[in-house]
Amino acid sequence: MDTPGPVGLANPTLILPPPCLLLTAYCLLLTAHPYNPDMHLIVLIMLASWATEPVVEMPSGEVRQRLLAGEVIVETLREYSRGGAARVQAWFAGDVESAWRILQDCEANLSFVPGLEECEVLASTPGSAQSRHVLKRAWYMPRRTYEFETARVAPEWLRIRLTGGDLDALEGFWRFDPLAGGGFVVTHEIHVQPGLPMPRWWVRRVLERDLPDMVACLRAQSGSSPVDVKAEDEARCPT
Repeated sequence: MDTPGPVGLANPTLILPPPCLLLTAYCLLLTAHPYNPDMHLIVLIMLASWATEPVVEMPSGEVRQRLLAGEVIVETLREYSRGGAARVQAWFAGDVESAWRILQDCEANLSFVPGLEECEVLASTPGSAQSRHVLKRAWYMPRRTYEFETARVAPEWLRIRLTGGDLDALEGFWRFDPLAGGGFVVTHEIHVQPGLPMPRWWVRRVLERDLPDMVACLRAQSGSSPVDVKAEDEARCPT
């Protein structure tokens, strides 16, 4: 479960990575550059900078109307040379705290993340966590185990990045923004590069299919589905 209150620096949108990573990095620096304190500071700042607040443009016009009607909108991102990436947005009509709580709950993740078989929190602080997932997406795909860290400011945003395991890359974020008139917009963006040779078109297709279903299921489980799409959201949860 989530822990209360973010741990931050003077800049409130910057969260330190878990202490174990900083300690490992610092020990390596002491070995490689024992007499260069400036190098130590630069690298530590670089390690922390990944955890800055993600910037998202709030929907307007036609897109806003589609979201308010209950549509889950997915967009393929093509700026990465390998793997696949996508962004998905949906309007949640309920309370942001409920959706945030489910997102932070490992056991609850099993019920809305497609193919997730195991979820374990390895370490947790109010502003960060280390977790392990075991994923088996389909019968013809091998089981994949990977570890990742998150930096978070509850209940506004969290960032994700890979720290080890069977994937070559995993990075992304969730963001929760209140919408004038009620409810909030959830934006989830992810870039994944499987540890197996797979065509980019296939990875993109999987993301385009799975991400909207995952967000719709999260919306249903948090009691935030618009009335007209409540049954549809529930039907999109993994079976």
